[in-house]
Amino acid sequence: MTERLGQQLKEHVDILAGEIGERNIFRPGTLDEARNYIASVWHKQGYEVNEQFYQVRGV
Repeated sequence: MTERLGQQLKEHVDILAGEIGERNIFRPGTLDEARNYIASVWHKQGYEVNEQFYQVRGV
């Protein structure tokens, strides 16, 4: 693994685990934040993002 890739992975983990934090059905806002973050990263990398929505316990 290159140093640059390692730094990028650390940044993603810091954002998802640190800034956005816990994600579950009791914290739907953080689920949305994580979804938006991941989609934006993939878009920047040139990927097409297609979402498939589903509900769990009304969330």
